[in-house]
Amino acid sequence: MKDAEVAAYEKTRKKKDPDLDRSKIHVRLPEDILQKIVKSYLASPACMNKGFILDGFPRNIKDAQAIFMDREENNEDEPRPADMPADDSTFKVCEKIIPQFCIIFDAENDFLK
Repeated sequence: MKDAEVAAYEKTRKKKDPDLDRSKIHVRLPEDILQKIVKSYLASPACMNKGFILDGFPRNIKDAQAIFMDREENNEDEPRPADMPADDSTFKVCEKIIPQFCIIFDAENDFLK
């Protein structure tokens, strides 16, 4: 992906522009791939036995649902509640990786260090 960024920069670069520093290019992973990576790592024996620390992640409710909840298809025989989404799926907590305890530190970085 960095090569694509460099190629795009070189096409639009003017002679007076500085050379592109490859170390400063930060390519972000797509959300769904990042969520799958984190979920698979949290399901590893190392995290399940020793615990884990998530710093700055999940960033939003969508990330949290993708990691700590599993989609569950609804049974056709059961009536759908009115507030249920139209995609015929609900979420259930993934008991395998849900943490027992959650500690949130809300302070300045200097104070926490």
